[in-house]
Amino acid sequence: MGDDAPVSLSGVRWGMPRPPGVSPDPFAHDGGDVVVVVVHGFTGSVAETRPLGQHLAVAGYTVRCPLLPRHGTRGEDRTAGRHEEWLDAVRSVAMSLRAQSRRLFVVGMSLGSLLVLQLAEEGVVAGDGVVALSP
Repeated sequence: MGDDAPVSLSGVRWGMPRPPGVSPDPFAHDGGDVVVVVVHGFTGSVAETRPLGQHLAVAGYTVRCPLLPRHGTRGEDRTAGRHEEWLDAVRSVAMSLRAQSRRLFVVGMSLGSLLVLQLAEEGVVAGDGVVALSP
């Protein structure tokens, strides 16, 4: 079974196919002092956030599209992941960029939107911006 094929868990076929030519690896671009962190969804990878990240990079923003722990590999890996593990990873990226940014925005897709909304509730992005895509 190829890396981009859906996997079978308990007889259910699911997975996030990788669009041709789009890497699932983390994306980073250092631009200006306005930072945008874009977080993918459950069963996904950076392949689904990279196009937005690249667009923001061209516009001059500093961008990070992290790969959530246990994602971008096999379905069995994702199901072993925990909410706290994913939240800690996104919090770590956002906090590491907070000091170098004039403004910090977080964008999440699906599960990623729930994670960035929780960061907003914690005050990690207080006063800046949160975008929830398909919460």
